[in-house]
Parts: sequence; structure tokens; C-alpha cells
Amino acid sequence: MYKINEIIKESLPIILITITISSIAGISLVSIKETLYTIPFLIIVIPALNNMIGDFSCVLTSKLSTAFKMRYREMIGKMMLRIFIVAIFTSLYLGFLGWTLDQSITLFQALIIVFFTSMSLILVLIVVTYLLTVFLLEKNHDPDNVIIPIATAIADVLSVIVFVFMIRIIL
Repeated sequence: MYKINEIIKESLPIILITITISSIAGISLVSIKETLYTIPFLIIVIPALNNMIGDFSCVLTSKLSTAFKMRYREMIGKMMLRIFIVAIFTSLYLGFLGWTLDQSITLFQALIIVFFTSMSLILVLIVVTYLLTVFLLEKNHDPDNVIIPIATAIADVLSVIVFVFMIRIIL
């Protein structure tokens, strides 16, 4: 049975750290504000992309910690592959949807920006959540109290940083 004091003790320091980390995402966006103003596609896509990556990090984290706790280790690889495949299709869909709403860049550019941003982040999140889950379970900590905020903060920061990087390369 979970105790509220244990959850707060494990979660509060992590949440304070992740708030600070997530602020970096906003600072990164400021660096491309002129580009964002001139290309509406980017303004359309960034919130959805950030949300999508955050959602994947939460799903990945909860599934991974559950698989470890239930001793379903043989399913972990399959689960990660399925999440990666879903991420491929959803990133292509997001790129296409954003492009249909604003065609200020080519469809190819739109798909490449969203696809490579998503795939690089999913790969990073898979590695980070796996390693953190193993580490926290060895230390007898509940991964659900720690990894979800960390994965979300990493997703917030990296989605913006990688997105900015991709924009500078592609555009």
C-alpha cells in the first residue's frame, strides 16, 4: 500500500528539479521566435509535437515499470518496438496534418522536421526510462514516482531543442 508521505518524499524533489529543466524549453523557443513568426507551420506543430512526445514518455514509463514489477521482462523489447512503430506513424501524421493547415514549407520539409525530432526523442526516452527504471528498482524506489516527471521534463526540453536544431538544418 502506498503512503502519501512516501510519495511526496520521492516526488517533490524530482518535480522541483523538472520544473527547472522544463524552463529551458521556453528559453530555447525564444531563440527561434523570428522563424516561428514567419512560418506558421512551426507554431501549429510545436505544441502537438511536445504533447505527443510527453504522452509517449508517460506511456513508456508506466508500461516499463509495470513490466519490471510484474516480472514480464521478455515483453519489454516488444513493448518498446511497438511504441517506436506507433511513434513513426503518429509523427508522420502530425507532420502531414500541420502541413495541410499551413503550407509555408514543403511537405517533405514538414515530414522530415517532425519525423526526425520525434524519432530521436523516442530513442532517447527509451534508453533513459529503461536505465532509470532498472536503477530505481535496484534502490527499492517506486519508478512511477520519479521517472514520469523526469521523462516528461526530458521530453519537454529535448523536443524543443531538437525541433530548433531540425529547423536550422532543414530550413
